[in-house]
Amino acid sequence: YQAPEILAEPEIRRDKAGNVSITSASPDTIFHYTLDGSDPDRDSVRYDKPFLLENGGTLKIRGFIDNYGQAGDVVTRRFGISAQKWTARDSSPENKNYPADRAIDGDPDTFWLSRWEDAEETPSITIDLGESVSLKGFTYIPRSRPGDSGTVLSYKLQLSTSGKKWTTVIKNGTFDNIRNNPVPQEVQFNRTRKARFLRFTPIEEIGGRKMVSAAEFEVIN
Repeated sequence: YQAPEILAEPEIRRDKAGNVSITSASPDTIFHYTLDGSDPDRDSVRYDKPFLLENGGTLKIRGFIDNYGQAGDVVTRRFGISAQKWTARDSSPENKNYPADRAIDGDPDTFWLSRWEDAEETPSITIDLGESVSLKGFTYIPRSRPGDSGTVLSYKLQLSTSGKKWTTVIKNGTFDNIRNNPVPQEVQFNRTRKARFLRFTPIEEIGGRKMVSAAEFEVIN
């Protein structure tokens, strides 16, 4: 007999330049998407190749199989500005194996990892957005496998317009349930803030180890 088709959830990626690609483990899936906040249907834009979304927005995607006979759930992914102009720096000594720029390269399969066993201070990552922008929050994307070393449980988040004077926006933030559910962690600020630089400093790692990692950082604008 012929096994029924399986409708897998789409995998959504955006590279550093802002190009969005959609793939699926179900090879015959047809995807339609919207950028206006509405739920997509078969009359919405059909995805057939990567498209540019450099200024951010809310992307909603729905997959269809069996000649539109079966529809999947709507998957929503919110993006801020692309990382095309960004640079990143690790405060600890130069890390050649897992450098800070891997946390802003648009590839969740690469990651920044830094240790502080022998360092006097906890390492932080500073991201230069390339220009001053209005920020509503940020997203921390941990390494994909549960229990991976370096995943942050609690952290401090600071912003700056100059890179010299810093404002602590979140003094002791916590990513709830990240141990069991290592998905992108979206954090909203209490108000919109203008900044060019973002500094993320870990306070505690999920296993109490003296290391920090991040697959990606994104901003919400």
